[in-house]
Amino acid sequence: DDLEGCKCIIHWVDMMPEEFASDAKRVPALQEPHFQIIADPWDRDIHYCPVEGEISDPRFLITGYMKDGVLQRGLFDEDSWHETMSKWATTVVSGRAKLGGYPVGIICVETRTQEKILPADPADASSTASVRSQAGNVWFPDSARKT
Repeated sequence: DDLEGCKCIIHWVDMMPEEFASDAKRVPALQEPHFQIIADPWDRDIHYCPVEGEISDPRFLITGYMKDGVLQRGLFDEDSWHETMSKWATTVVSGRAKLGGYPVGIICVETRTQEKILPADPADASSTASVRSQAGNVWFPDSARKT
């Protein structure tokens, strides 16, 4: 709906720097957050730790998750994660979040097996849709283009 769209735009604009470099030698200054109050200091403890040999969602490392009613903190500021292109090239997770109030880009590999749906060719009456499994921890060509 429109309200959610506006919230998404404001969240995305909040990740942009206040000024851009006019030449390659000049680096823009880090900005203070506009719309988000920093509730998470950059040097806070991280509670989530993936268990070796156990398959888990890589987003838990980014955002944290609730376990027995208690938040297991992830790497980045609470409620700052915004995933991009989540339905496309699903073997890679990408998006933006904040760390100590500063915006950062994130790219991480999906560790679980994903299904890629190949639709039927509408120009060929004999073609059918198919589903292919894509192994976790692998950047397939469609995922490489996503990054």
